[in-house]
Amino acid sequence: MREGLVWFDCHDLCGTAMSTRDDLALAERFGTWVLGGVPALADRDEQARRRFPDLVADLCDRDTTPHVAAERTVAETLTDDGDFARTASRLAQLKEVGHPPAPPVGTSC
Repeated sequence: MREGLVWFDCHDLCGTAMSTRDDLALAERFGTWVLGGVPALADRDEQARRRFPDLVADLCDRDTTPHVAAERTVAETLTDDGDFARTASRLAQLKEVGHPPAPPVGTSC
């Protein structure tokens, strides 16, 4: 059985040399994720721009409940590359199935 909630800063997962294998191992342990401090990916290096869509896909594929606390809107956060549409679609599906988005950084509930 998976434990409850885990919170990561985006840089800790997307700005380091973590792999899909690492993501999946963590997804097996935790059912609900909060990924905070997600910046506009256009402002990040290529590794972070590739890792964020992969992480979202891994979490969705493992039936986790991810919440993303981004500094900007989804359109402003994602880069317009090959994974943009897929990642935006997955994030939109989270809203549609009742996973409320986290409040913007700096706001309270």
